[in-house]
Amino acid sequence: MTIGYRIYKTLGLTLVVWDGNITGDEAEDGVRRLKDDPEWPPGPLHLLDTTSVTSAPIVANTKLLEMLNEIAEAKLIRFAVVASGALAEATRFQKEATEIGVSQVVVFSDLSAACSWLDIDFDATRSTLDDLRGQLRG
Repeated sequence: MTIGYRIYKTLGLTLVVWDGNITGDEAEDGVRRLKDDPEWPPGPLHLLDTTSVTSAPIVANTKLLEMLNEIAEAKLIRFAVVASGALAEATRFQKEATEIGVSQVVVFSDLSAACSWLDIDFDATRSTLDDLRGQLRG
């Protein structure tokens, strides 16, 4: 598994990590798993960390925008995407999401800025993301 997540009900927060090579099918399956989780969404805050992605799906070749639009219409969620290597594709995702009317998607090049935008604790978030990444790598 190259995608993992944690839900924090008390914070209204979902943290998601993509690690390694992510295919379009894996990305879509990850969104479906999250949508099917009865605990999700715990609230309006959602952070996706893609900083350890070695290969990300091309947005146009997936159903990710359609899925995001369904989620955004049903629930008011602020999506922060942290990207480094996949920054170009994440930025394209933000642009295309905005074009279809999803205004709460912002791409950041560093975790600190994303945490500030979501008003969440940087150290605790980094620790959780590192833990998730470690679990994914087994």
